[in-house]
Amino acid sequence: MLQQAAQRIKACLRQTDTVVCFGGDEFVILLEHIDSENFAAQIAEKIRLVLQPPFILTDSQQHISPKIGIALFPCHGTDEQQPLRQADGAMYGVKNSDDNAVCFTG
Repeated sequence: MLQQAAQRIKACLRQTDTVVCFGGDEFVILLEHIDSENFAAQIAEKIRLVLQPPFILTDSQQHISPKIGIALFPCHGTDEQQPLRQADGAMYGVKNSDDNAVCFTG
């Protein structure tokens, strides 16, 4: 299912962007050269929508409810770790929600 999720996410990105599996069921997506929060939000919404259809596995169908946290460099940190921590915090801010959601860091 993670491979299918990664393929769906990758289809939403540009060639210059990067997606990696980070931990058990989390992905980190690096969007290169974006100029607004709006663009990041648009990509996040595409990803949220593409992950909604069921995942077809060998003997079942599974649904996931994505939670997306967004941080921007350098607005939310000036080294490579700070924005990652900020995005992780934003994601965990919505992780207990029953709905899929997108949240910018505070």
